[in-house]
Amino acid sequence: MILAVATQKGGSAKTTTVVNLGAALAERGKRVLIVDLDPQAHATYWLLGPEGRRWGPFLHEWLRLKDISAIRDSGWPGLKIIPSNHDLADVRDEWGPLKRREDAEQLSKPLERVTADFDWILLDCPASFDALTQAALIVADGVIIPIGPPEPLAADGLSI
Repeated sequence: MILAVATQKGGSAKTTTVVNLGAALAERGKRVLIVDLDPQAHATYWLLGPEGRRWGPFLHEWLRLKDISAIRDSGWPGLKIIPSNHDLADVRDEWGPLKRREDAEQLSKPLERVTADFDWILLDCPASFDALTQAALIVADGVIIPIGPPEPLAADGLSI
């Protein structure tokens, strides 16, 4: 199952939801992969520490160079991550807005190669409706939209 966690609002607990859900599923014996689709790389930082954003390979390389593996052990049994760093913003800019459903193949094709290895793939989306988020929403089987604290600005992020 591929699950995207997305909203346009920053600070709404997207990464917190992904990391904690991933850890909870792994504790229950599920094989979990977190894909850090955010160039801010907070899921990477949370699971791999500050050094995790300095050495690759990273998601942007995995998306461009189809023959490499960027999957890393998170330190939690059963929980792996494809880390990100600020260079992922270049991929987002190259993709531009997705115009057709087929454009999401830039993400779906690489994911197809690893889907059988995991029970759950959790996509930590950036706080924007850019090409990375659009692709994640297209390839996902389901979506969680956290709204953070119950306030008007948090609910405004639901407009995606």
